[in-house]
Amino acid sequence: MAEVSRRLGINTQVYVNLQQISPGMAAFVAEVTDTTDEMDDLLAAVGYGRRSKSADELHPGVEVGEPGQGVVWRKEFWFATNADPRHVVALIDHIKLEMRWLSPYLPQGESSIAFFAFPA
Repeated sequence: MAEVSRRLGINTQVYVNLQQISPGMAAFVAEVTDTTDEMDDLLAAVGYGRRSKSADELHPGVEVGEPGQGVVWRKEFWFATNADPRHVVALIDHIKLEMRWLSPYLPQGESSIAFFAFPA
């Protein structure tokens, strides 16, 4: 998949950030931009869904049905804001593992992943 993206000039990027989802709930969120059809199938199979791009920590993207400009693949990792800090650290470790797993599928590998950033 990474080679196909490189040949097609598609620069798939992953943005991992923290968002307030609701009062008392937050989530680490991974948003994947500029994907191929094969990458779409992979992301759908592992729990990502299509959304519009997030604007910032307080404004997550909204659900969309069709691919188009400004659409990302998104996966949320929720936790209560009063959760035990050990739970949050374990969640961070889980996300780091998922990003390591995903990186070989990205055209620029691990350098395609930005932490605490939002899609442009």
